[in-house]
Amino acid sequence: MKKKLIIFLSEIKIRKYDILRFDLDELESKYGYKIEIHELIEYIHPGFSSMFTNIYKNRKIRSFKSFSSWKARILFLKKNFNSDILIISIIPLINFRSLKINYFINKNNFTTLKYRNITFPVFKTSKSIFSFMFEPKLISLVKIKHLIQKYFLTLVTKYLSLSFNYTVVFGRKDKSHIRKNKSTKIISGNSFDYNMYLKHKNIKYKKRQNYALFLESPAPIHNQGDRYLTGDRNFFGTKKNWLKSINNFFDFIEKELKIKVLIAPHPKIKHLKRFSKIYDGREVVEEGLYQTSKNAKLIISRDSTGFAYAAI
Repeated sequence: MKKKLIIFLSEIKIRKYDILRFDLDELESKYGYKIEIHELIEYIHPGFSSMFTNIYKNRKIRSFKSFSSWKARILFLKKNFNSDILIISIIPLINFRSLKINYFINKNNFTTLKYRNITFPVFKTSKSIFSFMFEPKLISLVKIKHLIQKYFLTLVTKYLSLSFNYTVVFGRKDKSHIRKNKSTKIISGNSFDYNMYLKHKNIKYKKRQNYALFLESPAPIHNQGDRYLTGDRNFFGTKKNWLKSINNFFDFIEKELKIKVLIAPHPKIKHLKRFSKIYDGREVVEEGLYQTSKNAKLIISRDSTGFAYAAI
């Protein structure tokens, strides 16, 4: 009996963290699907892959730098698996290259599933996205360009009648805001962070005592991070100034609260040593947030969606 194939399309570099949160190993081992992961980051966002230093090598992963090479692979798989293919996409409609990919899989009649972009808890606000975009600290010409392009691509998508067979949504609020499409089946699911919690909540691990967690971001410590795409100004300052300030803050927290500050590395970043020189010798934890957040006395972050674990 021929195995069914799942093709997972990604706009980022795949890390072990992503294999876990998207249940890709379980789909293969538990349900018997063949999995093939297509990294399209170098086609959609040329150069952005250099922001990922936490590289994960896996037999399932194939990387593509051009549309033509990816298209050739997709058509080869279609020929060999016939209709036994499901395409799962985490590629948002962000530029014309991502539109080209979505248009291709739609017009070639693949069975498709996508995740909603809102995959973590959000706060309520009366402000529109425009008011945030034009705040003095946040404004950038790149962001304005992306916003205009996004709304234009949404109109193009509607005109071309592009849709997915299945869409996974997260929570009642998310479900109520999704555009209705008769050809799309809505599936209720958990956010990725909550899924990670559910998968690991019964797994025993060595518990730490009396500590705080700092949820690290790539910028300005390691590289530009998402600023490579968004064009944000570096209002966090230089690496030197940022580290001086943050380490002084950690010293204050440790002294006042009598706890130890541990560093939770960003999924994009690979630390080579357990005790980091840039954080004045503080420990970089190896366990995931789904483990370490549970017993933390305090979670410190600038803007990480990992704050969801505090709620969990």
